[in-house]
Amino acid sequence: MRKRDRILLLLATVAVLAYLGWFIVDKERILREGELVLFELAPVDPRSLLQGDYLALRYSIGDELALEELPVRGYLVFARDSSGVARLLRVQNEMEPRAAGEGILQFRRRRAGAVERGTIRIGAESYFFEEGTGDRFARARYGGLRIDDRGRAVLVGVWDAAREPIR
Repeated sequence: MRKRDRILLLLATVAVLAYLGWFIVDKERILREGELVLFELAPVDPRSLLQGDYLALRYSIGDELALEELPVRGYLVFARDSSGVARLLRVQNEMEPRAAGEGILQFRRRRAGAVERGTIRIGAESYFFEEGTGDRFARARYGGLRIDDRGRAVLVGVWDAAREPIR
């Protein structure tokens, strides 16, 4: 391998490691500083509910939307109801405008495929858990997301119908 190729390989490796480090630090910041919001889960095809050691998640907030009319990317504007669960207010292309008490959540529209209907993706569609504990997580009714001020979310757990975390 020539010296120039080694330098390019080293630079590419450093760039990838720097990106991964930034990504991890950014997600850790959301976990530390983000606001915890519960989103109601929608029923999932039972055959894909428990796949190995993870729970496939779909959020009911997406059921209220006419997917064909949505932008490819945008923001769900929500408010919490009296029980603390997020309820959709509207969809918009930008983070603003927002009134006091309104939160935002970034989304991407996902078109229907051969197996599933179209939906929205928020980046938190799978919850992994310890092997052999799947029965406990089948009771999940809410996904708990930590959301930063730019609408980026990290899934932190699932909650049962009484809004208690499932551990």
